This record gives sequence, C-alpha cells and structure tokens, in this order.
Amino acid sequence: MDMAALTTRLAEAPADVPAWIALGLLFLSDGEAAQAARCADRALTLRARDPQALLLLGRSERALGRPGLAWLPLEAAAEALPDDPAPRVELGAALLSLGRHDEAADALATALSLPGCPDEAHALLGSTLYRLQLAGKGEEAVARARAWEAAHPGHPLAGHTVAALGGAPAPALPGDSWVRLTFDRLADGFDRHLAGLGYDVPRNLTALLAGHGPVPGTILDIGCGTGLCGPLLRPLATRLEGVDLSPGMLAEAARKGVYDALHEAEAAAFMRTRPEAWDVAVAADVLIYIGDTAPLLHAAAAALRPGGILAVSIEDAEDGTAGAGATGWTLHASGRYRHAPDRLRDALAMAGLQPLAFEATTIRMERGAPIPGHLVLACRPRS
Repeated sequence: MDMAALTTRLAEAPADVPAWIALGLLFLSDGEAAQAARCADRALTLRARDPQALLLLGRSERALGRPGLAWLPLEAAAEALPDDPAPRVELGAALLSLGRHDEAADALATALSLPGCPDEAHALLGSTLYRLQLAGKGEEAVARARAWEAAHPGHPLAGHTVAALGGAPAPALPGDSWVRLTFDRLADGFDRHLAGLGYDVPRNLTALLAGHGPVPGTILDIGCGTGLCGPLLRPLATRLEGVDLSPGMLAEAARKGVYDALHEAEAAAFMRTRPEAWDVAVAADVLIYIGDTAPLLHAAAAALRPGGILAVSIEDAEDGTAGAGATGWTLHASGRYRHAPDRLRDALAMAGLQPLAFEATTIRMERGAPIPGHLVLACRPRS
C-alpha cells in the first residue's frame, strides 16, 4: 500500500498494527524518521513488544541520531526474531555508534551467520574492528577479522580488513570487488559524509591545477565517485569525462549533470584503451585506495597528450619513506593506503611524468586528528 491507502486504512481501523508499521516504514524510507518513530510507538501501544514495531522504533531512533535510544528495542527485536539478520545488523550499527565495539562485533558476526544477511553487515563489521583496534585491542581485532574471513572465505571486505589490521600481507591493489562493494554502499550520502570530515581535496587540487594550466582542455576525472570534482573541473574543461568502478557512485555523479560522459570501468585498464586522449587527468583521493601506483601512473601517462598534466592526492605514510617500507606504501588500519611522497616522485619519473608541484595539505580529519597528505601535479613532457 502507498501512504494514502495506509492513511485511509488506519482511519477505518486505527488498531491495525501491521498498517502502523507499514506506514512507519514508508515514512522512514522518505527520511521522516520522527514520523516513523511515532508510528512505531503507536504500534507498540497497541501490541507491546511486537518485534517488527520494535525493529521500526530502533531503526527510527538510529536515523534520528539517537543510538542510545535505539539499542534496547533493537536488542528486543533481535531476541524475538532469531532467524532474521535485520535486527542484528541494526543493533550492531547502534552499538558501534555507542562505542560498544565487542558487542557490536558479536551482533554483526551473528547476523552474518544468518541467511539473507546484507553486505552492509560486512562493511559495518570492518568498521567495528577498526574501532576496536584504535581502542587498543589490536590482537582481538585481528582474531575477530580472521574468524570473519574463515566464516566467509573469499569475501573481499573480510580479506582486506585482515590485511589492514596487520593479520596478513597487504595486497598491492585491493581488487575490483572490494572497490565496488565499498563504494556502492557509500554512494548515498557520500558527499555529506566527507563534508563532515573537513574534506576539501577536490577544491584544493582543482585550485592547484588551475594555477598551472594548460586549461581549458579535455579532462578525465579518474575514480570520479559521486562527482565531487565535476562541478569544479567543469569550468576548466572543453570536455569532461569520468571513470569509476562503482555503478552506485556513477549514478550519483550523473545526477550532477556536469559530465559529458561517464564510464564504468577499472581506471588503468580504461586509460590504456585511450592513448593521448586528454589534456588533464585528475585522481582526487584515488591513490589512497591503491598500494602499487605504477599501473595507474603508467596508464595515465599514456592517456595524456604531450604537455598534459596529471593531478593526484595522497595520504602520507607515517614517518615518511621509512614508515612506508620497501614498497613506498603501507596499508593503514583504516583500510586506506598511505604513500611516501619521495617514493611517489620516483614512481612518477618511472612512468615518464615530470613533477610540477608537491604541496603538503590536510586530506581530512579523522577522530579529531588531521590526516596529512600531499597534492601533486606532474606533466608528460612534450618531447
């Protein structure tokens, strides 16, 4: 039923508990969490401890930013619906927000053992184990991550988390499946999330680029995501294209209406099929999801016209080159890669690119602390 039909139904039968719950779910899907909570309260007044009404109330309180009021109804819903993963996924998210990491991990691991559990639970468990490590429980975090991987062999989020927490060698590249799963889940609300982290890499990198030109020209937005760079690059571009692996992210980028073309593809492979196609290539916060930068840098160099410019950003490895080890990069517990700036200079040179600018910056804030990084410009020589 739609909202009008449910409203009519409840006018005729105000004690219809399933109708109150259905109406609340519609409100919740429309972003009206307060209205959804009122529907849940009405249903629970009519039928105390109804599990679906408890689940609706917990979800609504979470959406309202009140995890302290969400966890009790969600815990009750989980107990009443032992074969349904949904209450435990919601409970895990609420407990994670409350800093109750062990309990959150237990709830999410149980949810993942049940049929029909969404991939969101994998992502939430990864976030939970990262927070557990930050809380000084690194050994427990690794043990839980290994148990997660053993229960779900081959799942890209589980394997990546084990490596990020130090429980296995870090892969040079995270794999296309990890990228799609991670960013499809984040597509809705991604821009708002980054804004809350003091994230301004697109604006700062575009400003650095504009100061070095040549612009306007043809521009490729590598790993364009939701298109955060698009509106900033559009005034500099005679043609603006974007490439990304995540269809969810590309759908958000398309809504901005600033790209001439968007391509769903792995960026390096895509660029290898377009030799000397662009004057500028921009990779804002792409290298933080790549360990070995060589394939991307070589592909970008070949895809640029002579004199073309590549603009990238990196998070700096702790302790510079020493912290990055022999590879020049390290996989951080956050799941992101960090690079030694001096080693990136070497990698650019190996790709045939000449550095133009290395500007120290703050990439984002995380847990109240700045994450240092660099904005980098390099050009393909004309001869």
